[in-house]
Amino acid sequence: MEKPVKLFDMKKFQQNVNRELRRAYPDRRRLECQCLSAVAFVKSESELLDCPIWVLIINVVAMDMLKSKLPPGNFPSVLTSSWLSLAFRFYNLNVTA
Repeated sequence: MEKPVKLFDMKKFQQNVNRELRRAYPDRRRLECQCLSAVAFVKSESELLDCPIWVLIINVVAMDMLKSKLPPGNFPSVLTSSWLSLAFRFYNLNVTA
């Protein structure tokens, strides 16, 4: 409590992007999900979507960098979904940065 924490580490994200680009089939969706951060202001429930107030923060700078390094092409994008679908997808994915 009352201790600042880093919400997004751009250096670590760049390392993850470079690592993903070395793969035969880069997973764009996995990288896009790393650009999303959910913050619950009242943690009264165990499920994020059941909490009374929460926000989903999209790091557009990281998304833009990702777009320049890994063009969308035929890869399905997380951002083409509706916001609710996006929230469920983020909540259900087990992505570790």
